[in-house]
Amino acid sequence: MGYSFIPLWLRVVASSGGQPALSDISRTRSYAELHAEAAAIAAFLLKKEIREQGVIVSLHDKLHSITAFLGILLSGNHYFFINPDLLEYYLNQFPELRAMPVLTDTQANLSNRVSNRVILFSEAVLPGKGYSSPQIPAPESPFAIFSTSGSTGAPKLVRHSQQYLLADTMAQIERFPIGPNDKRDYYGSLMFSASAGAIFPILLAGGHLVLFDFQKSGALALPQLWEEAGITLTTVPASVLRLLTKAQDLSHRLSKLKILIISAEAVQPEDLELFSKRLPPALTFMNGYAATETRGITLACYQNNGAPSDPAGSVGRPWLDKRILVVDDSGEEVQQGKTGEIVVEAHGLPGGYLFGPAADAFTTIPDGKIRYKTGDIGFLDESGRLYLSGRKDFVVKINGIKVNLQQIEAAFQQFPPVREAAVILDKNQRLQAFFAASEDFSLDQCQSFLKSKLPPHMLPAGYTLLDSLPKTITGKIDRKSLPAAEHPYNPAPRSPHEQSSILQSITGIWEKELGLSYAVRAEDDFFKDLGGDSLLCAVCTETLEKELGIRLDINAMYTYTTPASLEQFILKLKNNLAAVVPINQADPARPTLYFIPPYPGDRRTYRYLEEALHDTYNLYFLYYNPVLPDQSIAPFGHLVKALADSIQPASDISVAGYSFGGMLAYFVCKESENNKRPIKKLVLLDTPLYRQFSRVELGYNFSVRVARKFRQFLTNPDDIWQRFVIQFRKTYRDYSGRFTAEKFKEDPLNPVQVVWHYVQSFPERQSLAADIVLFRAKELPVAYQFKWDYNWKKHTKGNLHTYWLAGWHENAVNDPDNAQIVARHLQWNGAGSELQPQLRTDG
Repeated sequence: MGYSFIPLWLRVVASSGGQPALSDISRTRSYAELHAEAAAIAAFLLKKEIREQGVIVSLHDKLHSITAFLGILLSGNHYFFINPDLLEYYLNQFPELRAMPVLTDTQANLSNRVSNRVILFSEAVLPGKGYSSPQIPAPESPFAIFSTSGSTGAPKLVRHSQQYLLADTMAQIERFPIGPNDKRDYYGSLMFSASAGAIFPILLAGGHLVLFDFQKSGALALPQLWEEAGITLTTVPASVLRLLTKAQDLSHRLSKLKILIISAEAVQPEDLELFSKRLPPALTFMNGYAATETRGITLACYQNNGAPSDPAGSVGRPWLDKRILVVDDSGEEVQQGKTGEIVVEAHGLPGGYLFGPAADAFTTIPDGKIRYKTGDIGFLDESGRLYLSGRKDFVVKINGIKVNLQQIEAAFQQFPPVREAAVILDKNQRLQAFFAASEDFSLDQCQSFLKSKLPPHMLPAGYTLLDSLPKTITGKIDRKSLPAAEHPYNPAPRSPHEQSSILQSITGIWEKELGLSYAVRAEDDFFKDLGGDSLLCAVCTETLEKELGIRLDINAMYTYTTPASLEQFILKLKNNLAAVVPINQADPARPTLYFIPPYPGDRRTYRYLEEALHDTYNLYFLYYNPVLPDQSIAPFGHLVKALADSIQPASDISVAGYSFGGMLAYFVCKESENNKRPIKKLVLLDTPLYRQFSRVELGYNFSVRVARKFRQFLTNPDDIWQRFVIQFRKTYRDYSGRFTAEKFKEDPLNPVQVVWHYVQSFPERQSLAADIVLFRAKELPVAYQFKWDYNWKKHTKGNLHTYWLAGWHENAVNDPDNAQIVARHLQWNGAGSELQPQLRTDG
């Protein structure tokens, strides 16, 4: 069915002529009166021969503005509302708008460029003569133009068709449902597409739209309006509703309110718990996800009386006939539960933005549907419900790790003294935080708070305090105008600390390379407190080596991350084969867990596991550097003994290692058992047995690869011929370099070659008395050096517990979700010697 506005409106006017349609604090228009004024505007436009074009509405009065919308639509034209304060900006931003008529309430301050197109509302609204319904526009004709908010760049304009927007309107009337006895309030801007969702469903259902001056009255006046006006349907931002319900109990006041649409963000479980106590039990909450380019995308429903509803945190399932896809960076659709960019597909979507270059966000597919890449990040669950994770515009990569700037800002704003905050990535690829705060703000307290909320790689490197953050014309934070961090926040002077010459060198180099305006303390963490990264770590290491005339393993600073600990390493531990590093404060009532890294000394491997297990275990990291002073690689047996000797006696000890670190952990456990210091549990994080292929297996693997290439040749002969025949010499050289020549080299500074050196010299494997807990990644890399053999059962006299991790081997522990899986299966009950693992036994 095709929709067109004129017959829908005339039908409502005929059935509800005497009923109130539109009102504000002092005026009310019935449907008959509203239609008469709108018809006068339509007659005026038709008399001026303004047909089938856009008309700009720039009025200060909202009641007059909505009347103008109706008149423009009745004349077969479409409208675009521009706030009068922003009219000049939009005319400059989009010169094409200067050709459009402007319906306004004053000619003052209007550009001469549009003076010949100005229509005064007071003249147009005079009773028209001879208005009759013009030829009804086709459903695909334009309905309205809306502006995007411009929060991630300059505003863009989108034009929606009558069919598309009215289909959404009629679906709302049916779904909510809305009827002649309903009242809805509206206090938002008329520039954005949300206004269409508020105005037209209630008016085309014969209900009553009540306009409210939010800026004048404030949020706390809303409940009084809802109660006194008998509002049955309203839309409120989630943050405003939290404020209202925390301030007052509304459960017995709002007897007529039946549907409350929560906007701007997803509803969380704690929200529903609060709302259920402070709002009427018969109330139905609606929450969803929308974009200017698409209008409503999803809809979620929550019943306040405890009836079945959508899960909190989700924005619901697709609305109308829209299809939602979640795609990766290459545009390929990802599996359910995987995060990616949200793409919306539907008939009738705009094919692009108005008056601008073609946007690659829009694509027409063969069946005539339009696909729109929203720029939002999220995922779909197994039932098809959508969950939002942030904006793609606010996701940046730092050293290959994705960082969501909005997540950092949200954590910042949870710190009470902070009023508003924005985080950007500067030209040096470092996170800079800009914020406005109250006078009692403390940087030390704020940094401690952020460390409790965010992983180390998401902590800002610099902080800039402003009176207020710059805003765009639509009131959003203008990130492009944020000043460069030339005047970073300078906290109160830190307490003096008597420093040795080595400590002074370390802190001085860190202050210079990190660009800090305050003194580094001995206990400040390079990554967590000061915002350092791997590149700056390498720079500081090299500078420190030159200044002190020593050689440092680059991984030393990844492990000894404070000036005090790095000083002790240089003075006492630098030439040790292995050393132990405490991670948290030891508690005698907890078991102990030692981490062994897969590569020499890199503690960053376990950053997520450290966080997940921080309160469950006494955690230690075993640092090792197998490169001896003469640049040779230490014998494997010597390394294992040094690691085993670093483990301090305790009643309940576990040792964990990822990949090759797991093999080291296995031999360390055996060494400890041989020395009568048993280990209770060996935790293997995607660690195979590192068995080498036999000649028969190598031949079989080669035949499999040849067969695969032959199948590829049958399906795509040109590509295979070009890559593997014409470029045979290059292909062979690459293969030889990757899988043959490199493994016979011995470069002690290359961790991969150190690992390969040890793989070829393992002692005989023997069974352990300890239980083995094996976590396996579901996806494995293509590897030809050794077999991915996980047959660990024969190497323990105890139990083997096996669990699965998501994703690839490379991300087995470098993933917060996998860290939670490991932590969940390593949780303990009881106290002292009564501790028992909650683990499933496979054998």
